[in-house]
Amino acid sequence: MNTTITVNGTSGSRLLSFLSAKYAGRMPPILAALVHERIESLEVETDLAEEVAQFVEQLVAEGAVPADEPPLLFSPNVGDGVSIVRDVLVEFQAPARRAPRIWRFVPRGTRGRLIAHQGDTDRVLLEPSREIAYVRPRSMTGTRFLRH
Repeated sequence: MNTTITVNGTSGSRLLSFLSAKYAGRMPPILAALVHERIESLEVETDLAEEVAQFVEQLVAEGAVPADEPPLLFSPNVGDGVSIVRDVLVEFQAPARRAPRIWRFVPRGTRGRLIAHQGDTDRVLLEPSREIAYVRPRSMTGTRFLRH
C-alpha cells in the first residue's frame, strides 16, 4: 500500500530548510529526496512513510521543529482515520438529494474517517457528529502517522 507525503506550506518548507542545514546525511532517504529535489510531494510505501513520520515526530519532541502545524501531510487510504490540519470551510453532504449545498466551518484538529476518494476532494465521516464532509487532501492528514 502507498501513501503520498506532501510538504505542508511554510511549516514544511521550514522543516526542509532545517534538515538541509542540520541533518544532511542523517535523515531517512525519502526526506533527503524531498530536501534535495525540491519536490512538493512523493508517493512512497506505507512503511517508509511511517519511518519519516517517526523521524519528524522525534524532531518535534526534541523541540528542533515547532509543533504548531504538521510540516508533512500523509495521505490516508479509505478506512483510515484523519485529522483536519487547518481551519477550513467545507461542503457537507445534504440530507436530501436535491437540497442546496451546505458549507460550514470545521476547526483544526477535528477527527474523522476517510470513506471515499471523490475527484479533488475526499468524503470524510466527521466525529462525533457523524456528518459527511467533502475535504481537500491538503487540509487533512492520516492519523496513523500522528502520535499525539
